[in-house]
Amino acid sequence: MASPSVSELSDLDRALIEILRLDGREGNRALASQLNVNEVTVAAHLRRLEEADLVRIVAVTDIRLFGHRELVFATFRVAGRSVRDVAAEVAELPEAIGVTICSGRFDIIAPMLCRDRQHISEMFGNQLPSIAGVGSLRGALSLDVLKFDSKWAMFADPGATPEAQPSDTVDETDL
Repeated sequence: MASPSVSELSDLDRALIEILRLDGREGNRALASQLNVNEVTVAAHLRRLEEADLVRIVAVTDIRLFGHRELVFATFRVAGRSVRDVAAEVAELPEAIGVTICSGRFDIIAPMLCRDRQHISEMFGNQLPSIAGVGSLRGALSLDVLKFDSKWAMFADPGATPEAQPSDTVDETDL
């Protein structure tokens, strides 16, 4: 069976994705029962979706329960070094949950998870400024998180640009 593109997802593929978004622990037997198909069909569709890097089933943790009470957005202007090299070094930090190279006012934006205000002080007072090429650094402390969507990820090689496979419609699966 060939690997599907986004535009070739079947109704069954989309239904599987939606159920697993709600509870990634659902077994093939339960999925098959809910969708009125057999387990072999479910297994084949899931294998195809995973092999095509369209889905990956992972555990998602509540960051607060692991002691990360503070979400801070670090914004960087880079000087004297390539932006990509600075971003790569920031990405190595365990506190960095994302690193984005940007156009506009900042060269890099990185959401950081910190334990507490003292940890923020250490990150912004010592650790981040010590990275070669950091010309200026600012932090924006998150006061309230209205939406934190963990349904999306990039599975491809970060240096590669995956071929876009747009679908004809935007629906619940796309959002």
